[in-house]
Amino acid sequence: MSGSMAPLFAHHETLRAVIDAAVEGRGGRIMVGRDVALLEWGCYRIPGGDAAAPGAVDLLASLRTNCEIVVPEGDPWRDLALEVHGERVSDRSMRSYVPGPDLDALTEAAAAAPPPGYELVRVDGRLARRIGRKLEPHGVEVLGGPDRFASTGFGHALVRNDEVACAATSYAVTSRAVEVAIATHPDHRRRGLAFCAASAMIRMALELGLEPHWNAFNPVSQHLADRLGFRFADMCGILM
Repeated sequence: MSGSMAPLFAHHETLRAVIDAAVEGRGGRIMVGRDVALLEWGCYRIPGGDAAAPGAVDLLASLRTNCEIVVPEGDPWRDLALEVHGERVSDRSMRSYVPGPDLDALTEAAAAAPPPGYELVRVDGRLARRIGRKLEPHGVEVLGGPDRFASTGFGHALVRNDEVACAATSYAVTSRAVEVAIATHPDHRRRGLAFCAASAMIRMALELGLEPHWNAFNPVSQHLADRLGFRFADMCGILM
């Protein structure tokens, strides 16, 4: 997708890496109307442009269930989404994080050793095939499947007895930044796996010259972002 779409999403601070990845033509889809656009990336649907413009209602009306409509706090798109979808959506808030002014906390966190019995490994094409629904969200399917993920994305996982217990993967990659996705299998939670996997992935992102971005509505994920050294940047409304 041409960078000419960028101005329509300029007011979005949350999910900036996702937006830029789509604008750079690295995946996803952007539906364009007159002075409006709707960006689709994984589970996210991000409207851009003028919510009062012709075609705005039609763009939102095209949405179905099992997606998350992301709008900045106080944005007219929020009211329009509620008007169009009514009781089919519920409102919740997501916090957006960026690295703090001092990245030492991130690089030091990368030294975290995996808990006993777990092996920390880089996600390649073979391992990506084993990251399933119980580890969502992850970037494997969003970036086009295991093989494409291995060539365009990156991540780290913790494996125990040949089972992927936790994975930190790139949900979107731009020329300058990466959106981090983290998930732990329900059978392996509360063991510090997410901190270990995410810190290793963040170190790789920094080595690649990419700024890691983190977005979370879950309090557990928000606390993890704080521990890793991220700085709260913005609050964004999500309508589901």
